[in-house]
Amino acid sequence: MHVEGDLPFGLVFPEAGETHRSHFEAAPFPVRSRGVEGAANEQAQQRQPHPTQNSHGGQATKSGREWFCNAEFNLTLSGPVRANNRSPLPGRLLNVAREMAWQLWPALSPTDRLLVPNPPPAEYLDYLTSLGFELPDFGVKPDLKRTFTAFGWNPEAAELNQNYSHPSPHPKLEIVARVNSREFTLLLEQELFPENRVEPESVFCRTVDELTRWLETASAKRWVAKGNHGHAGIGQHRFSLPDEKQLASPVLTRILETQGGLVLEPEHRINVEFGCLFYLQGNGTLSGLKSHRLLSYSGGGFAGSLLTPNDAEFSKWESKIGTAARQIGSKLHQEGYFGPVGIDMYAWQDRDELLFRSLVDLNARCSMAYPVHGLAQRFPNRSILVSQVPATIALPRTPAELKEKLGEHHFDPQTRTGAFLTTPLMPGSRRHAWAFIGKTETDLQIMRDHVYRIFA
Repeated sequence: MHVEGDLPFGLVFPEAGETHRSHFEAAPFPVRSRGVEGAANEQAQQRQPHPTQNSHGGQATKSGREWFCNAEFNLTLSGPVRANNRSPLPGRLLNVAREMAWQLWPALSPTDRLLVPNPPPAEYLDYLTSLGFELPDFGVKPDLKRTFTAFGWNPEAAELNQNYSHPSPHPKLEIVARVNSREFTLLLEQELFPENRVEPESVFCRTVDELTRWLETASAKRWVAKGNHGHAGIGQHRFSLPDEKQLASPVLTRILETQGGLVLEPEHRINVEFGCLFYLQGNGTLSGLKSHRLLSYSGGGFAGSLLTPNDAEFSKWESKIGTAARQIGSKLHQEGYFGPVGIDMYAWQDRDELLFRSLVDLNARCSMAYPVHGLAQRFPNRSILVSQVPATIALPRTPAELKEKLGEHHFDPQTRTGAFLTTPLMPGSRRHAWAFIGKTETDLQIMRDHVYRIFA
């Protein structure tokens, strides 16, 4: 059964009132743009053969999904939110989180619509269209005729959902909060994967007193602290004991107090990281199981995702990844959760032994790794890297300048290789995302290094 609005790479979201859907296959690349609903400008209008038709000649539909990329939702789960159900995050961090919405479009269907913080610049749409992409619609204001789909469920998303003609089913928010907590992940790892050799020393601190006592007795080594509800980029801290105890203490206290507690675990020498994605149906069935290699900054924040055909690293651990996903999915079903799931895993070096940690972080929400799978669907048999870059990197002001500066490294729709920005070039500080497409992983590494040197 064809389902409008399912993700191109086969991760299946049910329609309103349903708990199980079949897979949707994306149109083959290349395809032309349908234009952008909500971008009130003549250039967008001119790209359409007819304002009520899509690129396949059919009537434009309102039945697709409307995606609300509330990427900051974790932090709203750590305690009471404001009376209006809006995020308690500081304005700057909230803006940065909402800007991440732009990065999601490669994962979406052309019948979908993505809520974005600003109207998309016409030249941005023309740029992506010129590369051969068929785009979802973009909009600033909600289209209440669509099916609301949140990046993660929190009070704000649940409230918005009720305004739509087709609200999406979602778990109780207390269940969402519990299974997204790092405390829950720690307990689950202890139960399911005792062979991970992590849990004997890992602890959860709920109060400052508990943290203070732990700092007095913890082993001399490097540690990772994770906020109970937080993103790795702002909710993690890595430190050595006893050398950095005085410096680490106020940082750990701040994370604990703002994110509802703190997990402390030994730091490992990571060999390779993986992400695993699936949709957990209401009946406990796992749908659309996908994996990718995960890239992280030295401080633990998400840096990007990598997919390459016949990945030898993935082949080593494929069985363990699949087994862990099924075990975790079963436990989440027992907890009453259904919806999108992301799991972080890694292989690590313990002296001369290479071990696999089947559960590092559990995220019961959508993932910013979706785009790498969306691009892989468009470019079969290509290696794909999607990488975030900090807002401090200076970029050209227009797509034309970007293409000129990149030269031969810019994406070519004929060869289907090269680099391009998935995010719009607009004034102000914002985090951008690059997509690199090559024949091999080595091609991607060379391409990335060249591009980053150009803009260093």
